[in-house]
Amino acid sequence: MSVAKIQALITGALYLIMAVVANIVGIKSPEIIEAAGVQIGVKALISYVLAGFIGGFVIGAIIAYLYNLIAPKVGGIKIVLK
Repeated sequence: MSVAKIQALITGALYLIMAVVANIVGIKSPEIIEAAGVQIGVKALISYVLAGFIGGFVIGAIIAYLYNLIAPKVGGIKIVLK
């Protein structure tokens, strides 16, 4: 679960940054955003961030689950600190 939570936070933060940039570019040059098919505005910003959190959580949970299935068979990840 901790991997899924961290993944959700990272992905949500990245989506927030992308949505803010899209809104700034959209305000200055709406034809670029329209051509790219990206929505701008508060609703779009909120939906992008929520999609990032939810998608990040789901993908993080799947990756962690698969890692836990595969790691015992192949040895997992080992980190050596000196």
